Order: sequence, then structure tokens, then C-alpha cells
Amino acid sequence: MSRSSIPKRTGHFDNRHSRWVARLKVALPLAALAILSTLFLVADRRGSGDSIPFTDVEIDRILTEGRIANPDYAGLGSDGAAVTLRAAEAQPGTSDQDTSRATTVSGSWTSRSGAEVTLTSERGTLSRANDDIRVEGDVRVVDAQGYTVESDALEVDGTTNDIASPGPVTGVGPVGRIEAGAMALSQNDDTPTMRFTNGVRVVYDPATPESE
Repeated sequence: MSRSSIPKRTGHFDNRHSRWVARLKVALPLAALAILSTLFLVADRRGSGDSIPFTDVEIDRILTEGRIANPDYAGLGSDGAAVTLRAAEAQPGTSDQDTSRATTVSGSWTSRSGAEVTLTSERGTLSRANDDIRVEGDVRVVDAQGYTVESDALEVDGTTNDIASPGPVTGVGPVGRIEAGAMALSQNDDTPTMRFTNGVRVVYDPATPESE
């Protein structure tokens, strides 16, 4: 049989190809969302182990908007410091698909010795490329030594889990009221060390309990 006598099925092939493309447009984003929720934003499963942790409304939001309720994030730094964060809701970034955005963020930074520093903020952003985290909006850090520090934003290094403020901070502690252009929290001899730099101003407050 000559090639010219072979019937052409271009239309059928195009229709089948179009259907596969349409299916992949739905399947691939859902697969990416599943991987994201497994690797970076593991949904909180408090309660009975057999129950599904999502309502029908939440499932609809996951499928249509890519949102995940009550996600958790946990990371271990190169020096052993651990960061654990929780959020009310998380979803992929609108302009940068390599980021995830979260709202109502809270969590802790824990040194190898077990000393814990708590952190809260209105929102946060996770970079999936390097695991760097930035929290913003009414950021508050509290440590076991009696220091409470507030800032507009804090950044968590995805490699070391060191925390730094890109701008001014204010706070109170055993020495009184503190104002500084920057603050950094890192691990020193397995214990958390908070350093204030860039124009540090300390105002002694008699109402602030002094350390013993």
C-alpha cells in the first residue's frame, strides 16, 4: 500500500492531544501542590488518626486556589538549631511560584541544648529554592532570659536557621528598654545568643525586673 493511500487521522489526533493537554493543565498543578504539602507544608493532623483533617470547603479551596489550612514547617540548621513554624493558612506565591505565603505565623527556634525562643507574626514567606523564611507584620520574639523584641520583619536563614532583623527593633529585657538598628539571634555554645547592633540604646527601667 502506498503512503498516499494511508488515511489521515489528524483531526482525531488533535482532539486526543487537546484532551491530554487539558488534563495535564489540571493534574500537574495538583501534583505540585501535593508535593509542596508533603515536603514543606505538612498539614496539621491533630485529632483522630482516621479522620480527614479537611472539610469539604477546605478541599474545594485546595483544589481551586491552592490553599492549605493549618500547615506546619520544620527545619534543622547546619549547627543543630531547629525552627518549627505553624500558620493558619498557606498558599503558593502569586508572582513567584518558588515561594509559599502563610498567614498568622507562630513557632519556635530551639538550640541544641533545648533552650527555646518563641516567634509570632502576621504573615510569612518561604522560599522553596533555599528554605529562607521571612516573617512580617507585628513580629514578636520572646526568649527564656526575659527578653521580648518587636520588629516589622525578621529573616530566617534556611541553612543555619540564624534569625536577623533587616530593620530596627525595640524590646524590653532584664537591662531595661532596648532600641537598636538591627538584631541577630544565633547559637553560641549550644545556647541562643541575641545580639543588638547599629546604634543600640538602652534605657534603664526600674519597673523591669533585673536578672539575678
